[in-house]
Amino acid sequence: MFGFFKKKKKLLNWEPQLIIEVLKCFENNDYLHYINSIKDGILEDVRINENFKNFYTFKYNNILLNKYEILKQKEIEIVDISVFNNINSKYESFKLRLGYGLVLGYEISDRENFYPNFEKIDISRSFKKEVANEDFNDIKKLFSKQELDLLNPNDVYLLEINDLKIYHLFDIEDGNFIGVDKNKSVYRITHDPKEVILLNETILDLFDKSQSY
Repeated sequence: MFGFFKKKKKLLNWEPQLIIEVLKCFENNDYLHYINSIKDGILEDVRINENFKNFYTFKYNNILLNKYEILKQKEIEIVDISVFNNINSKYESFKLRLGYGLVLGYEISDRENFYPNFEKIDISRSFKKEVANEDFNDIKKLFSKQELDLLNPNDVYLLEINDLKIYHLFDIEDGNFIGVDKNKSVYRITHDPKEVILLNETILDLFDKSQSY
């Protein structure tokens, strides 16, 4: 279960380049799609969840998101990558998460005190594993086929807000978002002021509106 909101931070110059260099270390072309999306500029900002402070996700360019997103693709992690940190002169563990045609995020112990050496990336012990989104699986039966076609499983996660258990569905303006409970009641959740507002609108209509923000 996740905390309420994600903090947004500026994308550091080394972040997209490191992901490209890591993916280029693998001999096959399985990751070319992701490399091209980064080179096109799909990654705009970094987001940090308060419950997972060493795991960093991204805000995407909406136009490029529509170009590269593959909703039916499974989520994977590539783990046990080692990257040399020029700041402390040590190799550090690096984990990369991919899925739905997107670079979903990465994990490093201390982002603020890390600067990678792109020539010293070790994938000799790395391996990939599938990641199941249990939160999405818990509620997917609530949605019509048309709704499922719009939702990105990666965006769905469970939160506890004002003693309510609400599943985040998609972001709207200014860091606010739309969510549902297990009865498919639809809510707008805002952070300034912090409110949970029950809505009388459909997910389809709200999703359409969200595309204009």
